[in-house]
Amino acid sequence: MLLTIYEEKALESFSTENRWQSVSEVGNCRLSTLNKLVDKGYLERIRRPGPYVPNESILFRLREEAISASA
Repeated sequence: MLLTIYEEKALESFSTENRWQSVSEVGNCRLSTLNKLVDKGYLERIRRPGPYVPNESILFRLREEAISASA
């Protein structure tokens, strides 16, 4: 599946340590870009409990398949 330049840059920002990262930890990318990567199967997404804070409440990490493919 083809990735946009924004999606490629977002993936480069992820740690391969298999840890959850918020949008603000990932760096200079948009929540919508990360959601597209979830739809394409590169990332997993969960929501932290508690009040919704846009850049902190949604967490992402690389899927195992994406880590294996990049190795």
